[in-house]
Amino acid sequence: MKCLVTGGAGFIGSNIVKKLNCESYDLKSGKDILDKSELKIALNDIDFVFHAAAKISVPESQEQPELYQRVNVEGTKNIVKLSNAKLIFSSSAAVYGEYTRKVSESDTLNPESN
Repeated sequence: MKCLVTGGAGFIGSNIVKKLNCESYDLKSGKDILDKSELKIALNDIDFVFHAAAKISVPESQEQPELYQRVNVEGTKNIVKLSNAKLIFSSSAAVYGEYTRKVSESDTLNPESN
């Protein structure tokens, strides 16, 4: 089976690429999830998409909300609409806030930034 990792140059994405020998789709290699025509080509014959591409800086998001909207929302919509692959969407543990123990998916969400 073939897999594609969006954000494959980032921390999470690069580890998925290495572990599963997936193709990387990232800005470092000039591949942008906002470019629908290139994204559609990349998604052809892909079985699984690990979506890890995102803008993540809270201060920058407050300065450039339109950019964050385009990348994080519109980029994700592009992947969903242009792909027939199974989508695995990753998130950060930051959605749980500060914990002194290992968190689980059943813990209460408590992000420190909104």
